[in-house]
Amino acid sequence: KNEVGEEIKGLKNEVGEEIKGLKNEVGEEIKGLKNEFMEEIKGLKNEFGEEIKGLKVDISSLRQEVKQDISSLKHDVLVLKLDNENDIIPRLQNIESCYISTYNRYKSSVETYDTMEADIKMLKEVVAEHSAKLQKIS
Repeated sequence: KNEVGEEIKGLKNEVGEEIKGLKNEVGEEIKGLKNEFMEEIKGLKNEFGEEIKGLKVDISSLRQEVKQDISSLKHDVLVLKLDNENDIIPRLQNIESCYISTYNRYKSSVETYDTMEADIKMLKEVVAEHSAKLQKIS
């Protein structure tokens, strides 16, 4: 029994030592993998950091361009509004008043056109009749 106990103890110690060895090996490998992953992560951080910096610069540049464009558009709109207010609208009002006064002048004379047309028709008939009479006389 003692011998078996001693043998079991020996095996237990051997297995324990082997487990410790394996544990150390696995621990070292895990540390190595962890270090590799950390390096990879740092590399990715640097890559993305540089790209993000580039994008920030691009966005900043675009913002500046958009601000300048908006400023230019605001100025152009202001110029157009002032042109409308000071030049175009007064001219349109002048044209409108001319057309309205002309319309009002002709509106009353249009009513006499029918009478004038009838008178001209009658004059033509009389002139034709008198021409015929004068032809007979001569």
